[in-house]
Amino acid sequence: MTERLVETLSKRGCLTVMQDRTIGDLSRFLSKHKIGATPVVDNAHKLVGIVSERDIVRYMAEADDDFRKAPISTIMTQTVITCKITDSASDMMAAMTNKKIRHIPITDEDGVVIGMVSIGDVVNRMIEKYQTETEMMRFYINS
Repeated sequence: MTERLVETLSKRGCLTVMQDRTIGDLSRFLSKHKIGATPVVDNAHKLVGIVSERDIVRYMAEADDDFRKAPISTIMTQTVITCKITDSASDMMAAMTNKKIRHIPITDEDGVVIGMVSIGDVVNRMIEKYQTETEMMRFYINS
């Protein structure tokens, strides 16, 4: 567990959606890949926003019947909290808790999306950490 969480997650890649797509395209994309959120990128793969299932539902509640044809930019969050590969799981947990968010895109120095951290990733890392600590304590007590 010496490798940092964000660094590990950056190596698995990230599904993104182009900013010129529609909400209908986005809905099909999220469903097909069984994901709840995705970064929105421009042609250079630079981050321009983030959008989630929750954004779609909120928009649907107010939109007309033709909402699927609206551009993703209508519903995406444009001010995105991001992280770098050097950030820790604790950093991610604090950011997600303080900002009340569940997904944080990982970007490189140029703003290109290289991965995504989800709340599930952070929880899994914390579980691993506590299991390791518990095993170490049991070993210490029994030796």
